[in-house]
Amino acid sequence: SRWYQRRVRVLVELVVLIYVLASEKSTTKIALEMFEEHIDNYYNNTDQNAINAIQSSLECCGYNGPQDFGGSPPESCCGVEDTPWTDCPVGARYKDGCEEKMKAFIDGAQDLIAAVLGFALLLNIVSIASACYIKRNTVPYDKM
Repeated sequence: SRWYQRRVRVLVELVVLIYVLASEKSTTKIALEMFEEHIDNYYNNTDQNAINAIQSSLECCGYNGPQDFGGSPPESCCGVEDTPWTDCPVGARYKDGCEEKMKAFIDGAQDLIAAVLGFALLLNIVSIASACYIKRNTVPYDKM
């Protein structure tokens, strides 16, 4: 029945919301560990595009800083597009590591997901309560 489906949907949304809130720290930790591992193996990694995109978007370099790449950080550590580190103006070099910026980004994304799920859950509860109110306060058709 529809009533059963709505209750199940509310329950599922509640469980997902609790999971997102509860797993926030572990998700962030896993993402940061993966990022650090990819930084450590940057020059051995055939797919450097993800690291470059993160560094360019967050305007950071390496996990802890440019020193993570030894003496030659990639072009994505420079604020001037398509410029090697050696030719990058000192003021355009990203000196901060990505660890803190990634934490903030991931936490913000998880907060947004939790807010959207919470709002959807609230809407479902209000719609169920409204349906119950209408059903309880409506005169049946055959008694009119």
